[in-house]
Formats: sequence, C-alpha cells, structure tokens
Amino acid sequence: MKRVIFFILSFAFVKQTWGYSLSNDTLKYDIATWLDYKDAAISFTYDDNSITQFSIGIPLLDKYNLPGTFFVITKQIDDGFCGLTWKYLKSLTDNGHEIASHTVNHLQLNKLSSKDCERELKESQHRIEEMIPGYKCETIAYPGSSTNDTAIALAQKYYIAARSGGGKSELKNPPNFWNLNSFILDSNSSTELMNHYIDYSLSFKGWCIEMIHGIDSLGHDPINSHKWEEHLKYVKKNETKIWAGTMKDVVKYIKERQSAKVHFSSITDSMIRFTVNSDLDKNIYGEPLTLSVNLPAGFDSVAIYKNDVRVSYSMRKDFKGKAVVFNTVPDGGEIIFQKIFTTKQENNGNGDLNGYQLFQNYPNPFNPVTNIVFRIPQRSNVKIKVYDMLGRLVADLLDEDMNAGIGEVKFNGSKLRSGIYTYEILAQNFHKKLKMNLIK
Repeated sequence: MKRVIFFILSFAFVKQTWGYSLSNDTLKYDIATWLDYKDAAISFTYDDNSITQFSIGIPLLDKYNLPGTFFVITKQIDDGFCGLTWKYLKSLTDNGHEIASHTVNHLQLNKLSSKDCERELKESQHRIEEMIPGYKCETIAYPGSSTNDTAIALAQKYYIAARSGGGKSELKNPPNFWNLNSFILDSNSSTELMNHYIDYSLSFKGWCIEMIHGIDSLGHDPINSHKWEEHLKYVKKNETKIWAGTMKDVVKYIKERQSAKVHFSSITDSMIRFTVNSDLDKNIYGEPLTLSVNLPAGFDSVAIYKNDVRVSYSMRKDFKGKAVVFNTVPDGGEIIFQKIFTTKQENNGNGDLNGYQLFQNYPNPFNPVTNIVFRIPQRSNVKIKVYDMLGRLVADLLDEDMNAGIGEVKFNGSKLRSGIYTYEILAQNFHKKLKMNLIK
C-alpha cells in the first residue's frame, strides 16, 4: 500500500464529509475591528521635516512606546535640511516608526500637470526606498492637503493610502483610502481638545489621524510640547482601548480585515481545522489580524497550532458563548484547534496533550480514504499499523523517525471489505489503539 505522510507545514486536504463537515455558519467567528480588540485606532503623523519633530517628537514617542509616521520631503533630506540624514531616518524605521512621502519638492499637487504630479509622487517614493534599502514607502501626505482627482488617481498607482486634511476622524472602513481625513494639531490645540479627538473616535470605533507640522518654536504653527506630552500620556493611559499604529499599519489592517475570509474545513471531537485567506497582494500585505472563534460544546480548552507552531491566545465570553482570541496572518497556513482533555474519562486514552497523542481518524465512517493524525512531543520512531477485527495486519502505514509535532498519514481501504478496523500507534513507550469504520 502506498504510504503518504503529511506534516502541518504541508497539509493537503480534500473537501469531504468526516465527523461532520462545517460551513462558515457552523462555528461563529469574528474579525476584530482593530488589532487586539481595541475600541479605536490612532496614528501620529508629521509633515514638512521640521527638526523639532525629531529632536523633541521622537524622544517623546519613544518614551511612551508609541510609533509615528513621518512624511518627508526628499529633496530637503538630500540637501541636508536641518541636518537630517537618510542614515538617521533608517534608524527610525528600525525602531518601528514609518518614513513616508511628502513628495520631492513640497509643491501643491492640484496646481501641477499630470506629468509633474506623477514625477513628484513616483520619484519621492523611489528615493526613500533607494536610501533605506529593503524598506517600502507605502503612504503619502499631500502637501498643504491640496489635491484633486488627478493626484488621487496617481496616488492609487504608487501608494496604498494617502492623507489629506479634513478635520475629522476616519471611519473604521474609510470610504477613500487615498483621501484620508486628519486633525491638525497646532499652537491653538489644548490638551483637552486633543484628548477630545480620541474620545470622539472611541465613540464610534473610528480612526483618529493627527497631523503635526512643528513642535515648540520651530515649524509651521508649532504645537506646545508640554500639552502634547499630556496628550500622549492620555493615549498611553487608555492603551487597552486605543491601538496606536503607523498609518501604513492601520491601513493594512483595515484592508486585510475587509478582504479576509475564514473557511472551516472540518471538525472531530478533538480537533478543528480552518484557514484564514485574503486576496490581497502578498508582497505588500501580511499584517496579523485579531480573530475570535467560539468553541463548540465540549471544547473547554484548546491548544492552537499553525504550521506546527504553538499559537498563544486568550479566552473571552460573549453572548455567543466561550471564544478564543488570537492573532494570525492571512494565507499563512492551516490553523488547528486541538482539544485539551481535562480528565482520563474525557481523554478516553488518546494521550496527554504535552506528550504523545493519537486522534480519531477523519472522515469516519470513510470510503475509501481516511486520515490518521498523531502528535509526538519529541523526535521518535513512530509506527502506525492497521488491523482487521480478527487481529490480522492489513496495513503497515508508517515506521520512521519523526520530528516533534503533529503528523498525519493516509489510509486507503479501497482493497478491503466494509467493516470495523483498528489502527494503532507505537512511539517510544506510547501505545494506543482506536477503531474506524469502512463503509462501501
């Protein structure tokens, strides 16, 4: 009999009825509006290369572990404006901040020809990526918040999003990613007003984008650093409610959320399998999404694996029941919920989660192919054998040294009669048998 072995890194599944098949309505799931189920998002953005954005702004952001998005005018950097260097800007990206485009020359795009406008957008992006190797410049801010249909269309060609003005919060699903709204913080902005922008965004699970030009004495209409720091403290105080992310990270999360599709492939009394997929460009997107899945009856606790790697999660209860919450990147492979048995009676001898395990085959009953899944905690010699009800060996499926993890072997009963068969695993000192039903 031909033997086929699978590990989670290369699972291949056939859509068929086993245990019982699931539609997306069978198990309830939810993709969080914002990362980690925060109630709103905020992005701190900075325009025009004002030196105090870096000499004052960066230390304050780092002090409270908050990321910023800096829209830079590339020609000014090349000319050594205020002593800013590409090396320094690269260090900011290494520390989690975003360097984005504010065009080459800071010209009002709505007054340029289409050719000149495209040159400003394209060449600024190219220069940032050239001077920060391996980094992708993915967002832009329109100089002076001035734009038109031509500039917006060109921005869509080169960037995943563009920021304008507008003076209001963005919705959780922005109607136009290339004309995002923002609040301008300036010399007249009090701490109370800045905090109000946050509270307002929280009221409808929105996205607050703040725009700053200067800080203290330098830059266009500079904000007071002491008032701004009090605002940062307010954001930090409410970090359980507010997700602070760079503009590109928030945009990517929203688009991933909008695009993601969850497909439950199957379930047994001890295991659930499903995938999270997206049709977005994998060269650009790949942000982790926060997902909750309501557990069916009997699944009091689970271990979650993706590509044979244990995934951390939290538990929460809602009106739908008990749910697990975890982060996952779409298209990264199949996700497995493995039931944790709490007593020997519940376990029925399948094995210890942290040790060796043999799971019920799927599909069961089957015709003629089924899958046998096992777990080993360390590298071991694994034997899988199948017997008929008279104890005669009918298949020697596996006899190999295997690495630690979850493994799977196929059994093809096309040459056998209908009936009950027994399969067993031998691994180190672990020995277990389970029954399966072949029906033709």
